[in-house]
Amino acid sequence: ILLFAILAGTVSFTSCKSKKNKPVQETETIEVVEVVEAEVFADAVKTDEGVKLTFSADLLFATDSYTLTDKEKEDLDNLAKLLNKKKKKNIRIDGYTDSTGTVQYNNTLSEKRANSVKDYLEKQGLESSRITAKGYGQSNPIADNKTVEGRQKNRRVEIIILN
Repeated sequence: ILLFAILAGTVSFTSCKSKKNKPVQETETIEVVEVVEAEVFADAVKTDEGVKLTFSADLLFATDSYTLTDKEKEDLDNLAKLLNKKKKKNIRIDGYTDSTGTVQYNNTLSEKRANSVKDYLEKQGLESSRITAKGYGQSNPIADNKTVEGRQKNRRVEIIILN
């Protein structure tokens, strides 16, 4: 239910205001960060592109694996249920790794992880035409790869619910 409250913030509502007695359509978006609680998507943020949900790759996958864990399938199930109701919302899935290993290996692993999430969401009923997935390997780190904590933050999958 919390997931629905979080993602409901991405829904646009239309209201009418009048200027000189003429109704004017105005679209208003609820800010997602106002309703986010740490229980489901601790790292859900509103961006210029839409709503970005960040999953730790350590929770989604075992080390050096692209098979989803059962725990994270539950969160993806909730996301799929909502997106199946919001047929106009497209998503982009971006996979990332830390800098451990070769660039080629990390690019391949991040691509497989992004596609694993895509495949799972498709199995939950999302049309493939609504989903794009790409692996970026160790590019675009969000933390320092010289520390254990930094590498852990860099191993992630981002799902962007596009505006």
